Amino acid sequence: MSYEYIALIMFSSMMMMMFTGQRVFAAIGVVAPAARTSPSAR
Repeated sequence: MSYEYIALIMFSSMMMMMFTGQRVFAAIGVVAPAARTSPSAR
């Protein structure tokens, strides 16, 4: 997972959070740590 891909996910998820609210925010809470550890683990 490249950093550009992670940045794109974080941006799109943030936009989705604006529209949908809490449910997506909970999903970001799960995705963010996974995306953060992924580049080092690969």
